[in-house]
Amino acid sequence: MDRTPSPVTLAQALALPITPGRSAEVFVDADLEIRFAGRPTNGPQVPHLRDEIYVVATGTARYRVEDAVSDGARGRPALLRRPHPPRLRGQFPRLHRLGPVLRPAEIGWRPKAVRMAHLGGTRMTSKEMTTLSLLGFGIWLSGAVMFRFGGALMFENGPWILAASGLGIAFSVCLLLSSIMGWRKTPADQAVTAAVVMTLPGLFGDVIYVMDFHQITGLQPTTAASYAAVIIFGTAVLFIYALRIARRAA
Repeated sequence: MDRTPSPVTLAQALALPITPGRSAEVFVDADLEIRFAGRPTNGPQVPHLRDEIYVVATGTARYRVEDAVSDGARGRPALLRRPHPPRLRGQFPRLHRLGPVLRPAEIGWRPKAVRMAHLGGTRMTSKEMTTLSLLGFGIWLSGAVMFRFGGALMFENGPWILAASGLGIAFSVCLLLSSIMGWRKTPADQAVTAAVVMTLPGLFGDVIYVMDFHQITGLQPTTAASYAAVIIFGTAVLFIYALRIARRAA
């Protein structure tokens, strides 16, 4: 979230413009969304694309998902998971798409509870992304120096050595990702974002590296194909590993 929203009172929320058939927009900031329903429907809603948490702003409400019915009092959250088409009953306003912490106001803000592991999880701060990209560039630069002096052994010594080099590099980058995430205390659901951010600087560097491969490494120009294959393989394995971490956290 780029900015912290100010608390919104119930009177202010009731005064918001409402599009027929939709709730009023209170606050939207990237992966944070708060909406206000002044007149909730009494029938089934369409299936949601994400998990949503409803909070009663005033009065009471009744939530029904399939055959399960539960009553909601003011300020008590109710989680409606994405796979189910929920039925919402009641005559009172409520907030929805909220998360775990209510601000001290009639209507506060909460980050929405969304399972987005396939897209990289919760949002990462710009500062953390910069830090990870610099770490990734440093890792790529150290690898580029290693390839400059040991590339002949790794890439020009037969297919078995090439395959072993690819597996070794793939294992190393996955271990580095896990270690850096532990050091930076990166949430598991941000594993994909971390992997992409750390990999991008090196991928741009590899463009120059491959274009001037012979001049930079002193290896045969045809060896550039073997180098590119190893890099692509290692990157693919890293992304699969990051996806696995994020899916386990979902």
